[in-house]
Amino acid sequence: TASRMAVIGVTSLSTVLMFLLGRRLMDARYAVAAAVTFALMTAGNSVLGLAGHANHFVVVFTLLGLWCLLNWDEKRNARWAFFSGLALSLAVLMKQHAAVFIIFGGVWLTVRAFTKFLPEEKNGWRHLLFFAAGCACPLLITAILLGAAGVLDRMWLWTFKYAAQYATLTPLHIAPGLFVTAFARVIEPFLPLWLLGGAGFLSALLARNSGPRRWFILGFGLAGFAFVCPGLVFRNQYFIGALPALALSVGVAWQASERWLARRPQWQGLSLLPLSLVLLALACGVASEWTAWVELPPRKLAWKNYWGNPFNEVPVLADYIRQHSGPRETLAVLGSEPQAYFYAQRRAATGYLYTYPLMEDQPYARRMQEEMAAQIAAAQPRFVLLVNVPVSWLVRPGADRFLFDWWSSYSPNRYEVVAVCQGNFHSPSKWFWQEAARACPPSSMPSLVLYELKTAPAAH
Repeated sequence: TASRMAVIGVTSLSTVLMFLLGRRLMDARYAVAAAVTFALMTAGNSVLGLAGHANHFVVVFTLLGLWCLLNWDEKRNARWAFFSGLALSLAVLMKQHAAVFIIFGGVWLTVRAFTKFLPEEKNGWRHLLFFAAGCACPLLITAILLGAAGVLDRMWLWTFKYAAQYATLTPLHIAPGLFVTAFARVIEPFLPLWLLGGAGFLSALLARNSGPRRWFILGFGLAGFAFVCPGLVFRNQYFIGALPALALSVGVAWQASERWLARRPQWQGLSLLPLSLVLLALACGVASEWTAWVELPPRKLAWKNYWGNPFNEVPVLADYIRQHSGPRETLAVLGSEPQAYFYAQRRAATGYLYTYPLMEDQPYARRMQEEMAAQIAAAQPRFVLLVNVPVSWLVRPGADRFLFDWWSSYSPNRYEVVAVCQGNFHSPSKWFWQEAARACPPSSMPSLVLYELKTAPAAH
């Protein structure tokens, strides 16, 4: 419930900021259209908007930062430049991809500072320094806190060294095909809104008398596209970062079309056409997502969205773990199902909550697997959940399989099977418990296997 409320709260705040940002660029009714467009599309099933993603938190800080930037542009107060950098830097803490929005904000501020303040060049530099200070504060504070906790080296490994390897895993020559496939899935439910947004983006590109607003929208759109691209994997939820610029472009399309008609008296009978098209596009989006938003129960929606993932089955095992262990005992999950820790309300016996990086053909994979094995062996968790599900590992060709071999040799003398769940995880599964689970023959079907420590004390 807390996670759901957090996503609802962040998305609602983003919608308000979307309106405020739009209001700085266009009339109120167009800003309302942008905010409504954003609210619908960011909750869209095509971008997995009903789930909590880091992208939701990137967007709220990005919108806040850009709203502060436009306040700075109007009031010429360096404090707004500082607050803009601060918010944009917080977006980067949510996800490294958001650095593109700092670049966009920095370029915009630089151009506007030296356009507005020349020949007072020192004043322009002062505003840039305030922006840079705002950007630096969250990053420096985070580095200090991590250093004090003694894990600065781990942060450097995951944030920079491993991230550099991850960004090059996808061959460049297949990236266009991956983008086209993902983009087609994302735009399908909201195609009319994407077309309107594209028209708005084009009108901003061709406009000659719209002043700096034109360049802000174009730059924001390019930054949104760049946000989707790192790693060249183009997952559906990544497109959430591009939706604010698209929503603004829908408002621009409405405004530009109304102005075009206003200059042509012979077309006055069509004055309501732009508004009608926007409303029709919004209605089409709602109709396309109606099944996911209203008709499908959560269990079936999970099967539909996450085909082959055990999202409905993990809570059942987590409930068993919670009932058969004490609150201070730990759990280890061999696989990428961190929700098990939250459902079971048990602390993790390892820092590796996801195992995708361990199964990639990258130079740190073996070291990561050995560390995960060592952490589990040292903690001796009460329960270990083995996730024999391909999509929970995504083993790459050439990946090191040390962790699988280690568990096969480590577990027999220390752990016993207490539950097995077999199935394709997009329909009801088969369950085996206790003796039936231990007698369950090996199967080629995906499965969840729950192990309990043989010398475990009675639950309390």
